[in-house]
Amino acid sequence: MIQEECHEGAAHWIPHPGVLLGSRQRRFEILRFFDAHGLAPTTDAFHVSRRTLYRWQVLARPPEVLACSTRKRIRDGMCRSIVTFIDPVSHFAFAVGLPSKHARHTARALDWGLSLLPQTPKILLSDNGSEFEADFARLLTERAIGRWDTSPKCRR
Repeated sequence: MIQEECHEGAAHWIPHPGVLLGSRQRRFEILRFFDAHGLAPTTDAFHVSRRTLYRWQVLARPPEVLACSTRKRIRDGMCRSIVTFIDPVSHFAFAVGLPSKHARHTARALDWGLSLLPQTPKILLSDNGSEFEADFARLLTERAIGRWDTSPKCRR
């Protein structure tokens, strides 16, 4: 069943007449497809990846830890904010653009991000910024997610 879905999903990467994809670009797109569907390459005992894309197995491990951080950049006179969420174990990551670094915007981004995950994580890593207080902290308590501060000025 998984292989059929993979072959159906990868069908649009087969070159059509007049369309040539470079081998590196094609491999990158295929690997991105497998990552997006929660598939991982099989490896042998020495952790050497097999050279075929047909042997893939499903990762059934839900994320236990989710790390988040915000970044504020000023470009062309406009202030832009981005919040990133990363699972350090599986390296699954996504970023959401925010109108501001206010707690309600980061809480909305977290709520949207948790809907993407198969299960809610047990722990959320964040610094002690004001964008991770108020609505953000309330959402964490509603979902029963523990919060660990990662700021250098607070105990880990």
